[in-house]
Amino acid sequence: MVAAAYAKDLLQRISLNRIDAEEKISVILSVLKSTNQNAERAYDQRERHQDEQKTRALTEQQQRCHQVFKRSNYEEQKNVNPCRAEGTCQWALQSSEYIRWLTSSHNDLLWVSADPGCGKSVLARSIIDDQLLASSPAVTICYFFFKDNEEQNQLDEALCSILHQLFDQQPHLLPYAMTSWERNGEALRNEADELWRIFIAATSSSASSQTICIFDALDECRDADQDRLIQKLQLFHRRKFAPINETSLKFLITSRPYDRIQNGFRPTTDSFPHLHLKGEEENDQIHREIDLVVKMRVKELADTGPLSEDIRQRLEERLLGMEHRTYLWLYLAIDDIRSTFENSLCPAEESVQLIPSSVGQAYEKILSRVPPGQESIVKKVLQIIVGARRPLTIAEMATALGLARSPQSRPAALAVVDPLRLETKLRRLCGLFVFVKNSKIYLIHQTAREFLIEKANSNDLNFSYACGLNDIENQMAVLCVQYLLTEDFDGSTGASRASGSLLEYAAIHWPDHVRHMSLSSDQEMNDRLRRLYDRCKEPFSPWLPLFWEAVMPYQRAPQMNALQLAAFNGHTQQVSLLLATHRLDIDTPDTTKTYPLTWASLHGYNETVKILLKQGADVSVQDITYGNVLQAACYQGHDKIAQMLLERGADVNAQGGRLGNALQAARQRENHHILNLLQRHQFADQSTSQPLPLKSLKVSP
Repeated sequence: MVAAAYAKDLLQRISLNRIDAEEKISVILSVLKSTNQNAERAYDQRERHQDEQKTRALTEQQQRCHQVFKRSNYEEQKNVNPCRAEGTCQWALQSSEYIRWLTSSHNDLLWVSADPGCGKSVLARSIIDDQLLASSPAVTICYFFFKDNEEQNQLDEALCSILHQLFDQQPHLLPYAMTSWERNGEALRNEADELWRIFIAATSSSASSQTICIFDALDECRDADQDRLIQKLQLFHRRKFAPINETSLKFLITSRPYDRIQNGFRPTTDSFPHLHLKGEEENDQIHREIDLVVKMRVKELADTGPLSEDIRQRLEERLLGMEHRTYLWLYLAIDDIRSTFENSLCPAEESVQLIPSSVGQAYEKILSRVPPGQESIVKKVLQIIVGARRPLTIAEMATALGLARSPQSRPAALAVVDPLRLETKLRRLCGLFVFVKNSKIYLIHQTAREFLIEKANSNDLNFSYACGLNDIENQMAVLCVQYLLTEDFDGSTGASRASGSLLEYAAIHWPDHVRHMSLSSDQEMNDRLRRLYDRCKEPFSPWLPLFWEAVMPYQRAPQMNALQLAAFNGHTQQVSLLLATHRLDIDTPDTTKTYPLTWASLHGYNETVKILLKQGADVSVQDITYGNVLQAACYQGHDKIAQMLLERGADVNAQGGRLGNALQAARQRENHHILNLLQRHQFADQSTSQPLPLKSLKVSP
């Protein structure tokens, strides 16, 4: 009551003006509060904006890192293989080995082997497209299809492809690659060991989803890389992992059952036989599946023929009765039957009697149908396809074929065959032997290449299309060198590359073809090479930047004289001729301060190193990048060259360059063989240079 009375008395004493003033103060306080809130919001917005800028900058860096791994069209390389026919590949898909691998929730490995033509690549594509992507969207799928060409036969190429796919599907794993990319830049592409480390680290992360990696046709990977990948897979399998449901990494490998690969996997498969699915022991099941396809294909023929029921039944029985049935053989046989129906006066009888009994017979029948007068053209086409280091485009083949037919044309453009006409004629000329996909030319199968080479080795005089490797390398070397000499370049290398000319291929691959040719005593070829080497000194040599970008993409292209470039390429005979006929200093470096002996040692060209040493090249020269010649050889693992250099007095302890010394270079690459070689030599030097202790000296009385 007292408090209420006091409040009433106080209110009566305050004037109305004072009350109005109090209301205005409250408004001011409200405005101040609002202003503070706005300031806080502005500050928060500025902070968020700065964070977003940082995030965007990091994302841009990650995107650049991601793009480093995009080296090949891996999806196109997968899709070159046909899709699986219904009811086939069950020998693998229903096997206990595959089901165990597919359903396991921990890190795992499965090697699937089978004979040529049994559908391994079709199986691999089906597992990727049908079995995994369709049924397990949460699983990350990475793959690479090896092929016996320079675009698809290298381990670093394969690892870049699977990393690009991994980070495409799980971009949050990119930080596992960032440090290495920041340190190495684009050179990371060529570091197979580091690429593998990144892949294992990223997929082992708790943040990773389940990952499946498929390598198809391991037998078509080059031997040294094949061995390295098998070793890495075995080490992966030997590591002990507790079963984890959240994340796992599983590998599936397909290959032919070659002894080299079997011996490589043996330490693992002997102890864990369930890791090897042996398709070569499943021939009965494979034949039953092929029989299903036989019946499907014969029915299709009968429906489009038409065939009488009697002929259809006889045709089916004949195909089913063939002993060595493979999917490849069936594909070729059906095409042969179809061609017989189209061209024969008595197609029904001929189609039954003349079915090829093997893939080899099918290949012979395809080539026996080459139109009269076109045999030499078809042989040149096949030789170019077999000899090319990668699949050629139609435009490149048009130029190469034109030069092969008219080698003296100048400029080379005058010899070019019409690309559009060539594409339409290839199937008519070569039948199923050759096919075109995405404007690139392929042989139907790896066995087609092997067939042509084996025919040359067997000296079959009745076969017109044999492809001896020596002849092929000679032809490809001549084509590339002749093209680079006869083409009238206008300085627009970009235009030449974009237009599909042979410039890019010839510029990159001519040194390799020359290294493998057997025309060493051919005066005309030596004259061409001399002229080409002379051109490397010209102010504008349009092929040299393309060549350097391909072989040394992370180093600035130097200015080189002919001797330096010949040593770089390992062209031993040209090195000898240049030293004999030109007054060139053997110990003159190029503009990057790298010497001829260093280049030859770095790239492992034993015979070139021998010639240079014989002619007095100095083993102690120092350069900026590699330090000295011995370091370069040791870093790349060339033990024979290291031995030659040591015998010529190379100093194991000589310091310089980014590698430190030879021992450090060998340690960096973990090359124990070279480390032992260097340490033995170092110990021998120390032993001979130190004086004998006094107690070991015998003093005469």
